[in-house]
Amino acid sequence: MLKIMIVDDEEIIRAGLARMIEKGNDAYQAVALCRNGKEALERFTPDIDVIITDIQMPEMDGLTLVKEVKETYPNLPCIILSGFSDFPYAQQAIRYGVQDYLVKPVNKREVFHVLQSIHGKKEQAYDLGEHQTVRKVKSYIVNHYQEKIELQILAEQVFLDPSYLSRLFKENTGETITDFIMSVRIERAKELLVASAALKTYEVGHAVGYSDPIYFNKVFKKREGVTPKEYRTSKLNKKM
Repeated sequence: MLKIMIVDDEEIIRAGLARMIEKGNDAYQAVALCRNGKEALERFTPDIDVIITDIQMPEMDGLTLVKEVKETYPNLPCIILSGFSDFPYAQQAIRYGVQDYLVKPVNKREVFHVLQSIHGKKEQAYDLGEHQTVRKVKSYIVNHYQEKIELQILAEQVFLDPSYLSRLFKENTGETITDFIMSVRIERAKELLVASAALKTYEVGHAVGYSDPIYFNKVFKKREGVTPKEYRTSKLNKKM
């Protein structure tokens, strides 16, 4: 969903643009219609994805609004909408980092072309953000597999709700967080069983995060088809 703020001192333009945008694409939502830059700043929230604003408005014009917003949210896309096609306005808008400069009366195709570009980039930053989150969770598990790892602890590492993180991880990897933790632990256990023959199997289990030897044996056999002891014996015999 692309959340859009529309700022124009003419109500008919605000409402008309909102209807056109929402009717043209279900993924676009006009969440705030404001009369001027001052009202826009007062109603602005961080979840707004793009601002479409007129230039000439009472109390605070569009360029000042863009300048103010960009100081805190430099990457927020802003579209300047104006009946003034003067080049100086366009120059100033570009300096403030606007996404595009559209002249009234607006061309529907041009508006949607700009919005589609913004939406596409958002979906790419969102996907990238998801992948980065999953990578961070995986990295934490790999570095802390010996410890007791709870979903709440993982969620705190990436500042997400536990249930949302659980769903996000499954959607991106095809496996649950629990399965990934088990995979990391069992792979490490397999290494220790062969490389450290002096360790008892229950010691190996404890070393990879399983304090209960019975549970360790159960989990290991479920994944590998054999007990830890049988796995060790099989591997060591092959070496002889």
